[in-house]
Amino acid sequence: MARKRANKEGTIYKLPSGRWCAQVLLEGQRLSRSFDSQKEGLDWIRKTRGQIDDGMNFAHTKITLGEFLKEWLKNTKAALQPSTWTKSEQICRGYISPNLGQMKLQNLMNYILLQILNL
Repeated sequence: MARKRANKEGTIYKLPSGRWCAQVLLEGQRLSRSFDSQKEGLDWIRKTRGQIDDGMNFAHTKITLGEFLKEWLKNTKAALQPSTWTKSEQICRGYISPNLGQMKLQNLMNYILLQILNL
């Protein structure tokens, strides 16, 4: 018999399609993902709960790579040599932002892994 999950422990259930849906509550809003297996869903819940305990908040789940790079460039301008900062800004503006700028940081690692596996 399945045990009842404790508060803030997350939810996992089987969808009619046969996939598994895992959910975690973050600042009163639900984060949901679907997985092929129950184990993958439980691993995601465990990892996400760890990130929440380490200070992740709902704003972090919505930030895009483009927004992150703008903030990073602004914060590193004083620490880098002018030529290094200029080159970094050109790379971000010319190559990274047009291709990946709209991608959420939360989904970036999955995208990179898929690209590597499809080589």
